[in-house]
Amino acid sequence: VSALADYLKDHGLQAYFIAAVDSVSWLLNLRAKDLPETPVIRAFALVDEMRHVWVFSDHLDMQKLSVKLTILPLSELPARLRKFKKQNLGLDYEITSVAIMEFLQNAHINVVRTVDFCQQQKSIKNSCELQGMRDAHLCDGVAVCKFLCWLDQNWSGKTELDIVNKLHDFRSKQQNFVE
Repeated sequence: VSALADYLKDHGLQAYFIAAVDSVSWLLNLRAKDLPETPVIRAFALVDEMRHVWVFSDHLDMQKLSVKLTILPLSELPARLRKFKKQNLGLDYEITSVAIMEFLQNAHINVVRTVDFCQQQKSIKNSCELQGMRDAHLCDGVAVCKFLCWLDQNWSGKTELDIVNKLHDFRSKQQNFVE
């Protein structure tokens, strides 16, 4: 959040709107189980140059959060955005919905089209993250090799769903498997 606030100041922006759920999850280091095998929180976020973060969601359980955020229902998003009338609001045009873009235009908010700040930052990996990816690929490679060996001997009469379930079974037996 501090890096994003610095980015805002460096680019003459008063706030940044985050429409991508994976970016919201990454920025706030929050995960959810709302969608199967998709650990992102279903939310939008707004960050201002003073490092204040507003999260807009109808799906977050505020009692389970261990971080301090202003969490508002989605219905509050228009009122919060209107507070940036005639100010510069950064956002990724490729990700933000047309409905929100039209709202911003009608609310006379100066939209500054940028790339998603979070996507840029999360693409930079440290040595621990790089090793984690290597380890995960090795574990998955073992599971896929075992699966291919099984498939070679057991493909006859199997449906696509049977095969998907068997691959999942091999993967689920690997260390640190989550889902």
